[in-house]
Amino acid sequence: MRNIFSAISIILLLWILISCNKKSYVKEPIVNIYEPVNKQVYVLPDEIHIDFSVEHDKPIEYIRVSIDNSEMTHVSNAYYYYPEGNSYNADFNLPVEILQEKVVAPPYYMHIVVSDFATVSNTYREVELSNGKMKYKGCFVVAKHGVNILKISYLDDLFNIKYNFGISGNYMASGISGTLGRLIIATRLPDYVRAYNSNDGNREWIKVAQLPYPLFNNIRIDKGKVYISTGIGRIIALDNGTGSQLFNTPVLRDTVPGNICLTNDYLISDNTLRNSGLRLWISYYKPTGVKYNMFITNFETVDLYAVGTLNYMIAFCNNGTSGHIITFNVDGNYIYSDFVITDKNINHSCKIDSENYLFTTDKGIFSFSRNSEAIVKVSDIEEGVVDIEYNYINNQVLIVHFNKIDIFSYPSFNKIEDIEMLDSIRDVELLYGH
Repeated sequence: MRNIFSAISIILLLWILISCNKKSYVKEPIVNIYEPVNKQVYVLPDEIHIDFSVEHDKPIEYIRVSIDNSEMTHVSNAYYYYPEGNSYNADFNLPVEILQEKVVAPPYYMHIVVSDFATVSNTYREVELSNGKMKYKGCFVVAKHGVNILKISYLDDLFNIKYNFGISGNYMASGISGTLGRLIIATRLPDYVRAYNSNDGNREWIKVAQLPYPLFNNIRIDKGKVYISTGIGRIIALDNGTGSQLFNTPVLRDTVPGNICLTNDYLISDNTLRNSGLRLWISYYKPTGVKYNMFITNFETVDLYAVGTLNYMIAFCNNGTSGHIITFNVDGNYIYSDFVITDKNINHSCKIDSENYLFTTDKGIFSFSRNSEAIVKVSDIEEGVVDIEYNYINNQVLIVHFNKIDIFSYPSFNKIEDIEMLDSIRDVELLYGH
């Protein structure tokens, strides 16, 4: 009897041990990282070559890749992949911009997240990041050269023309990437977005507009992604390096998005209803393009800017004969403050920093301070203005007219130089780099 009891006890003990092992055992995906190597050094801005593979015994829901600091705050955009099956190989370049003040403390990691619908696993590879010294490298001048022809000229930091080239189409919008040194330009007829290398002006990729409304309205570039508002009613996100499409926002068939703003967490666009002309500010989650909220407004938007690291937006707008400088809380979807400029419409604007801005009216150039909530006239305008840009490296303001560019020191606004152009200027994009 004692032997039977001992045998039963041993069987029960083995059963408990086996059961416990089964419950505690969770098979994780196998992540092999080939590049970057451990503690590889990068001077920013730069591109980090990412090369890894994932194998799992379960279907993979998604893979997320980003560069994070020790608090797991992203210092790059997060890239998502949605494999079909149990394995995936990734080989791409991940752009990383200059580190912001709040995330400059090391260490930093390439962070790979793998979800299999039930569990999430994390894999890390340490990298060493430091900010390089940014320099002003010149500017691109986009001008109308003839019927349906644009001439793009690259001027170096001393405003000497180094090269120029022509492209077909009428100007719609443009943007520039300091990380990759790439000019992005949208045209009408043909309805293209094209990317050009700043070193030689060679075209690197092209994106064709979508029917039935083949328009590209505006461009915003941020951390290796190009965001483009389109006539079809959506915003598309492209990879800056390759032009490949990363995601779309939902198609809002009755509205047309125009200006774009990018805060920490959100993508916001100024939309106009096709039939009524009513205007909306629509916000989306920045990583995915999923719609977040909507705000009805009567303002005609000139420019949109993000405020520091907060999910706030500064909107330079007009309503009737008055200009408005609005601080908008994107998280809460409400207007935080509205500074009214009576009997003056805002034509163009530029950002000095999160607290200070410049804008133009028909009567002059004005500075606006968010701290004091006041405007000050800094210069008169004698000619029509096409654009206004701020060179934050050299502390210079470029006032772009139809056939010349006036350059002023900032904040004194002393005239430094003017550059005459033969063609009618459509826009100027400033290039920074190392």
